[in-house]
Amino acid sequence: MMNEDAASDGVVMQYNIYDPYQYPWMSFNFFLLFWLAGLLSYSLHLRLSPKFRQDLDESKRRNVVIYILQGLATTVALGFQLYGSVDLLFWGKDTTTPDRIHACLMAWIIVCILYIWELLYRIEIGIPLLLHHIVTIILIQVGYSSFFDTANLSYFRYGLLLTFHATTEQFTFVALYCYRMGLMSHLHKAFFLLAAVQAAFFKALVTVALVVYFALGIMQGVFHGSWGMFWKVCFPPLLLVLYIVQLYSAYTLAIIGRRCGKPRKEQEPEEDKPSLPLEDDVESQQSQEQVGGDDGHDNPGQESNDEHA
Repeated sequence: MMNEDAASDGVVMQYNIYDPYQYPWMSFNFFLLFWLAGLLSYSLHLRLSPKFRQDLDESKRRNVVIYILQGLATTVALGFQLYGSVDLLFWGKDTTTPDRIHACLMAWIIVCILYIWELLYRIEIGIPLLLHHIVTIILIQVGYSSFFDTANLSYFRYGLLLTFHATTEQFTFVALYCYRMGLMSHLHKAFFLLAAVQAAFFKALVTVALVVYFALGIMQGVFHGSWGMFWKVCFPPLLLVLYIVQLYSAYTLAIIGRRCGKPRKEQEPEEDKPSLPLEDDVESQQSQEQVGGDDGHDNPGQESNDEHA
């Protein structure tokens, strides 16, 4: 009969923080970290920024906090992801080291918990953004779990590539933060157009790579069992939804950039402007903001005369 110490040793040896079914502590810690970082960022802006305190409603304030945490967290995740993907993606190997696997898993956990935190933290959220986050979480988690269940590196590659959809949006958060806080207004057009180019280029590159790897997997017969059935049946439509949403976001960024570059007298009539699905604080509040400054460029943070009246 196994004694108590031996049983304890066996449990400890079997526990693996990176196992998809045994990472609750890491998830709890990241969620708490995001909550504390959001609280700190909100408090600092409230104390130090008159614009944040006086001109923004609660929904926009929370969006500003989200831009900061998204930019920082996805950059950290991208670092883990790039380190972990050297062998499997950049060198095309079929083997890699445990520490690179762990780095990729860390990136996945960061992205998933970040998106869950954001969905809970936001007051308003548009349908495209909701679809993007839900589909990304599903596909990353499925890539994570199917790899651990089957040890099939093809699934791991899919999850790794899918994560690039979430970790290559830094310019978007910089542009939106500066836009909302009224910082460097003369650069808003450049920021948004650069963000649109980054989004369109990287999302297309990642999607093409996923399609190529998926086609190779079909030809090589790497899909087996229930996980293989999921990838063959559910992955293509989910990837299509994710890519369409990403293209829509790139289009939105380009539209905002184009508006920022127009003199006020050339602004489109309000009823002719397309809706902006990327961010609720951008899409539905245009009529409450003065989009032209004395220099002939947008000043998105300045409130309209009607609102001050």
